[in-house]
Amino acid sequence: MSHAARTLLLAAVLALAVAGQAAAATPFTAGEGSTPSVAVGPDGTGHVVWATPNPTKVGYCRISPGAAACNRTELLAYGASADAHEAGRPTVFVPSANKVVIVGHCWNCPSGTADRTYRWTSVDNGESFAAPTEIDQGMAGEGTGVWLDDAGQWVGVSS
Repeated sequence: MSHAARTLLLAAVLALAVAGQAAAATPFTAGEGSTPSVAVGPDGTGHVVWATPNPTKVGYCRISPGAAACNRTELLAYGASADAHEAGRPTVFVPSANKVVIVGHCWNCPSGTADRTYRWTSVDNGESFAAPTEIDQGMAGEGTGVWLDDAGQWVGVSS
């Protein structure tokens, strides 16, 4: 992992720790990859996602308030694709208690060269995620956008 990618993940974890409990912030590495995104749920649980190298997956780490390590990690694959390539930064949202939504973009997934956007959803605070659902084709949002939970819709900005 490059120094820049390590720094990004460390910065994400530091931001999460500071948001949760400023006095107890303990830096640690959540996983290997780049372009992290951090969200904190109403219960103080942190959720970090990042892109892994090709073939890309979305790394996920759940962190209890005040913890110094992930209490759950997972690599989320883009459907059946074994040859997905990154097209953007995955983004994590916690729109309500116990609900975690991850939106990620890939190229060449599941086949062809179209940019695609997928969503993974957990309704048990990141304990498990449903299989990915393709929610858009042709738009690589680079992690820029919002999740509208009431509408069940990702609104991304094409780069």
